Amino acid sequence: YVILAEIELANGRKDESIKNLLTAVERDNRSYTAHRMLADYYLETAHPQQALQHLRQILTFKSNDPAVLQKIEHITGKPATVSVMRQVASSSPQPAPGRPSEPTPPANKIVPTSDGLGSLCAEAGVRGARKLIDVDGAKIMPLPTIGPAIGRFKIEGDTISLDAVFDLCSPDGTPIGGLPIPDSPHAEAEPVFDVKGCALNTSPNGADSEGITALPDGGFWIADEYGPSLLRCDREGRISVRWVPEGTGHSFAGAAYPIVEALPALASARKLNRGFEAIAASADGTRLFVAFQSPLSHPDRAAHETSRHVRIWELNNETGALVGEYIYPLDEPDTFWRDSSWGKVTRSDVKISEIVLMPDGHMLVLERISQSTKIYRVALTRDKIAPAALTNPDTRPTLEQMTRKDVGRAQVPTLDKTLILSTDDHQEISADLEGMILLSPTCLLLVNDSDFGIEGAQTVFWRVDLDGVA
Repeated sequence: YVILAEIELANGRKDESIKNLLTAVERDNRSYTAHRMLADYYLETAHPQQALQHLRQILTFKSNDPAVLQKIEHITGKPATVSVMRQVASSSPQPAPGRPSEPTPPANKIVPTSDGLGSLCAEAGVRGARKLIDVDGAKIMPLPTIGPAIGRFKIEGDTISLDAVFDLCSPDGTPIGGLPIPDSPHAEAEPVFDVKGCALNTSPNGADSEGITALPDGGFWIADEYGPSLLRCDREGRISVRWVPEGTGHSFAGAAYPIVEALPALASARKLNRGFEAIAASADGTRLFVAFQSPLSHPDRAAHETSRHVRIWELNNETGALVGEYIYPLDEPDTFWRDSSWGKVTRSDVKISEIVLMPDGHMLVLERISQSTKIYRVALTRDKIAPAALTNPDTRPTLEQMTRKDVGRAQVPTLDKTLILSTDDHQEISADLEGMILLSPTCLLLVNDSDFGIEGAQTVFWRVDLDGVA
């Protein structure tokens, strides 16, 4: 069909040529020549979006084609340049004080597979896990004793190396582990199982750490997805206090460190596996900004499934008191091109994975599904603070029940978003980006989540140089 298209084009029958090219990509969506010819046609006829669709399809099977990348950059006008940084994991990083050296992995370790839980069950003998596929929020923990830790990395030129590891631990140095906290009438708890499919116990100390921010005194705040909660620790990972939502302190009874119900009660309405996902501190350390991963399940799961509004909270660093709430509107799911081209995506697939504060006071927000990631810049100005009534659990309708039109009619301010980077325009960047820091006002460092390599993914760092961001 490509040959027929070229013949028709040579004879001046452009419409017939296009028909043949469309047939060619319908029969073989990896036809490089057909996609290139269609892209050129749509550019000539002033249809750049259709041209981008065909160019991006080429990158799904020929990811580093210079001509295609150059043409995409010409169409989009994006000034970003992307480079991969080489990761050198030290073979024997210095252990934290009191932390034993890592044991050698057992000979029967689980081997990463290519297609997820199904292959894991079949190839690693995790027979009992099959029955968990339909269990909402189920987590399989092959090594339940492994918990969250802080990794210290060294950046030298284009090389990143692991310098030291510190377990999150109680004041006496005992690691807290990663088991979920007990269930309660106020909040759901993630069901966890071993590799045989047997239920594991809960722990009032456990945490599912998702975000970290450094403070001027050298310590950290850790954002936890389970509670959700915030853990204050020193530079060696020793926890001094854990802030939890009002009314949930009993779920942490017996914890090895102080528990304070400092956070708004509404936080416990998070959806399973979608609690606090990102955290950032102001330069002076007086304010914390925390972002939920997704809209809350408030008042129920149905509201979460249809909502596009994610809450970002500004908190007092000393007391945990809510200073202000900002409403971040998620993009439509079909605008994440790589994900939508792979199959159906829904509103609940879209989420926030990271936030970073810039020197000028703006915030960068990493919004993604899986394959596609967008980074937006937003301004957290006082006129964008949402009405305080929206954080009252009794307010109806809830923010999550409100449509875009409802929010507009109620004059609820939402954050204005400026797109800084879309990985659909830079498909050399890997999927599942979850980490982002600012190396300079115009340079970002991104990292993906490899999920322990269960599906064969590797951890990769990406440096992104951006012009005109600051």
